[in-house]
Parts: sequence; structure tokens; C-alpha cells
Amino acid sequence: MISVDIKESTFKRLEGFAIGFDTPDTAINRLLDQVENKANKKPVLKFFPNDEEYFLKLLVQDKSAEVVLYHSNGRRKIIQWNAKKITDKSNLRGNLWSGFLRGWEGKGIVSAEFSIYPKVSDDYKVIDSQRDSYLVDKLSLTFREARRLEGFYEMVRYVDSTTGCSERYSIKFYDGYDLEISREIEGLDSNSEIWIPILEPGYHNLDCLDEVCHKTVVIN
Repeated sequence: MISVDIKESTFKRLEGFAIGFDTPDTAINRLLDQVENKANKKPVLKFFPNDEEYFLKLLVQDKSAEVVLYHSNGRRKIIQWNAKKITDKSNLRGNLWSGFLRGWEGKGIVSAEFSIYPKVSDDYKVIDSQRDSYLVDKLSLTFREARRLEGFYEMVRYVDSTTGCSERYSIKFYDGYDLEISREIEGLDSNSEIWIPILEPGYHNLDCLDEVCHKTVVIN
């Protein structure tokens, strides 16, 4: 291990490139990768399910999928793919290279994931889908990440004792949850908890359905 002295102003600039629980070493390596033009390698594509023929079949059936684009600067972008024009005769990869991945060099795209959304079934209840959707929306996670967190968190709704209105929500993660996912969650505190403000304090809030929360706490 080598120690290097840098100015406080330089360290603060470096903090601006940190993601989640990045160490200074991780942030520096990401910047070096960018300078070395590693993004010039053609992006790696991953499909879920990984059989591309089966993926296309489900995509034609569902008309939508989740897209995650990973960039050389460590950032990522999650997009919903509106695939209404895709048919069973479509060239899957051809559509991607001319669509989401067009201009990938200039955008610094290094990899991409394409996932079919989970469907409600005997093993995946409506409440599971609602909770996953809340995590995806509020924490900027993918549906696959939300699924991996099942059983490792508690969603709490805090209600004003006088008005009966929702004041705020919190999501507390239990020991054993995927730390790799935690790096994607901004605002997570040292207790593995994140507080979610509601849109309009003082009103009956529909930001999160009551039944989606694991419990409700009344506050004064």
C-alpha cells in the first residue's frame, strides 16, 4: 500500500466521482479506466433470460423489458424498453445496436443488460410486484436487484396521530442483504436504513399503498 498526499480541494473533487461506498482507490481507478479509453471495447450484452431466442419470444409477448446501460464513469442508466414494434422476425441484436446502443463509443457505454419484467404468479404475488416497483422507483434499482433483496428489508410507514396522514417512510435492510446492491442506493445511512420523504406532507399520500408497507408506526 502506498500513501499519497493530496490537497483537501483535490480530495473534495475526487469525492464528486465517488459512487455509493466507493473508496478513493476505486474512484481513481474508474477515472483511469476512462482516460485509457477502455470504453472503446464493444459493450458486452447480457440477457435475462439468457437464451436470446426465448428472450425475444417473451419480449414479443410482453412488449416491454428493462434496459440497464453501464458507462465507463461508473454510472448507469435504467430505461423501460417500449418494444411494441418488435416481432418474432426481428433481429434482436440489430435493433439494440441501432437503438439503445447507437453511438455507444461517444456515450461511454461499456455493457448493457436486458431483462424481462417478472410476472405475477403463484410464486410472485401482487404485493411482491408492488414492493419491487417501490424499490425500483425510490432507490433507482433494477427489478432483478429488487428481487434479490426480498426478505432482507422492512418498509415502514409513519403516520401523524392527529391527522392520520402519512409523514414519511423508511426502508431498513437486515444483515445479510447484498452489499453490492447497497452501492447503488444513494442516501443509505450507517444503519443500513434510508428515509423516503413523501410528495405532499400533510395530505393523504398515495405515494406508497398502505398494504405495501410491512408495518405502520403512529407518531405524535
